Amino acid sequence: MGGLAGRQVELALHLAGKQFRGVPIAAVSFNAKLVFTVDSDLPELRSKLERAGVPVSAIKRHPGFACSSYDGRDPEGNVFQLSRLD
Repeated sequence: MGGLAGRQVELALHLAGKQFRGVPIAAVSFNAKLVFTVDSDLPELRSKLERAGVPVSAIKRHPGFACSSYDGRDPEGNVFQLSRLD
């Protein structure tokens, strides 16, 4: 992101399409999502979101990747991911 150093970035999220609303989080494969890399305890953050009523998937770790992650959905159905490097 060399060209963005020191600049503000605006990001617009749009309502998820009808075909994705009300579908269990693990039932749909998305090809795009926001990924937030965090330094905090991943299970603790997941628990906080879950207690707040945010749909979240189980924490997973894929072979060959040096991180653990889980997906969640915002109130409009947009999928996001929290990830923590090992």
